[in-house]
Amino acid sequence: MYQDAESNGPQLSSKNDPRVTPFGRIMRQYRLDEIPQFFTVLKGDMSIVGPRPERSYYIEQIIQKRSKKSWRALFVGIVVGICILSGTFSLIREAVSSIRLFSIDDLKVAEFVQQHTPADAIFLTSDFHNNPISVLAGRNIVMGYEGWLWSHGIDYQKRAADIRELFLISENFDHLVKKYQIDYILLSSQERSKYGKKIFQLIQKFPLVYQSQNSMILGVSERVRPLHDSILNQDSN
Repeated sequence: MYQDAESNGPQLSSKNDPRVTPFGRIMRQYRLDEIPQFFTVLKGDMSIVGPRPERSYYIEQIIQKRSKKSWRALFVGIVVGICILSGTFSLIREAVSSIRLFSIDDLKVAEFVQQHTPADAIFLTSDFHNNPISVLAGRNIVMGYEGWLWSHGIDYQKRAADIRELFLISENFDHLVKKYQIDYILLSSQERSKYGKKIFQLIQKFPLVYQSQNSMILGVSERVRPLHDSILNQDSN
């Protein structure tokens, strides 16, 4: 190589390396520059089989790159480990817990609604995801579960406020009943926990068409009252 060939720092050789002299290019072409290495083998300082010693400059670079990769690999390993543990704990919880979406009372309510209410009937209920009226009986309700509406970007605030007014029997009660064309009102532990005991004052306004241990259904609209009057007459006979 020319003098001061690495004035800008160590560099790896290339095919047309400008640092190589014409004579040196010939030596490299025919590997004549390796002849001195053979004498070191005869002396016992080197072996024919084995890796060539690398320069310290490149060793330091390799160590720096590997250290960065090791930290990256450690981070990925921690994330994967957390995911595996989380999934394992979820499986264990599902295996040992007894989660029940619907109670026996919910099943009875749904059965009554399916057998004795019109398919297009509209129910006023509280918003909860395991609503037996909509989920089991397949009837329409004034408003579904707030969490689902929010996740779909639906603005439900006005309707939620109207439902609160209905359960608390505000001055706009009759207007809101006509607005949403409500046929029935469900009174259960869900409605009581959200709106309080005042909801049971609705029993004084509308006839009771169904009652179980934890739930009551009130007939609201004029079109459904004759249906339940006939049911009561059949039961009495």
